[in-house]
Amino acid sequence: MLVRMAKWECRPEVREAAAELFENGALPILSRQPGARGAMLLAEPGGTGRIAFTVWEDEASYRRFVASEDMREITEMFAPMYVDGALPVGSEFDVVRWGDFSRSEGYAC
Repeated sequence: MLVRMAKWECRPEVREAAAELFENGALPILSRQPGARGAMLLAEPGGTGRIAFTVWEDEASYRRFVASEDMREITEMFAPMYVDGALPVGSEFDVVRWGDFSRSEGYAC
């Protein structure tokens, strides 16, 4: 499993619009990607910092998405919301352990 973290500054005047765009624009695109497992948008309380996490079954699924037109579409839809036009800084991480608390038996790795 692979997690991509993208970090950026969001223009204050579009904070709510950015959250709605993530939910109604990015999530539908991400949900149809083979190997995509989930996504999350975090906002710095009272600030402009944003972090998005996407979770992928494997690196190959993630790499196919990065090379796709869908990735370009998501990047372009958010471009007007970045402070000074600065694109997100991304990092990838291998998931070493996973705790699934939704299971009735407790956590699972």
